[in-house]
Amino acid sequence: MKRLYCWLGIIALLISAQTWAQQNISGSLSGTLGPGTYLVDGDCQVSAGQSLIIVPGTTFLHTGHFTWNIYGSLHAVGTSSSPIVFTHQSPNMLNKWAGIRFQQGASSSSVLIWCQFLWSQNGGSPYSEGGAIYSDHVAITIRNCIIDYCHASDGGGIYLDDADNSIIDSCTITNCFANSGGGIQINGSNVYIANCAIGNNSSTST
Repeated sequence: MKRLYCWLGIIALLISAQTWAQQNISGSLSGTLGPGTYLVDGDCQVSAGQSLIIVPGTTFLHTGHFTWNIYGSLHAVGTSSSPIVFTHQSPNMLNKWAGIRFQQGASSSSVLIWCQFLWSQNGGSPYSEGGAIYSDHVAITIRNCIIDYCHASDGGGIYLDDADNSIIDSCTITNCFANSGGGIQINGSNVYIANCAIGNNSSTST
């Protein structure tokens, strides 16, 4: 019986080691991620011409102030029961991450559906706009998402910079803070916002 317990312990350790080895991510990403939990230990990027698909039930725990820069296409589509979560590594509040940034030239096919963006911040170098989500002239679709406890110099939750034809639908944006645009700030026009709960956000501008 002791020998059986020993083998079971060794198998458990091997499985644990393999699982842990797959958890740390950073750098250039493409293909499919998830499900499971990943420790983000550096900036992440989807390069031009590349696509990243994130499946339901995937959680990203950021170990520091790291950014996701999207130059290609990002499809992060969860479900109501298995959302995709971007947050800091608890309980260290200093590990707030730096949000997702759709850079000019990125694909307008990018979608964020049933995602949660928690405890992100931007307010200095290298970025100051868009606590959780920033788009620079890229039409993006955000549906059924939760953005909570995020802040930036401008656009505590979301900042859309001439991202015409973007869609923000059925989202909850709360407890965000900025100098201007506590929950959302839009520079431009033709942005569709509907069925959203936006409240308890604040800004210092009058």
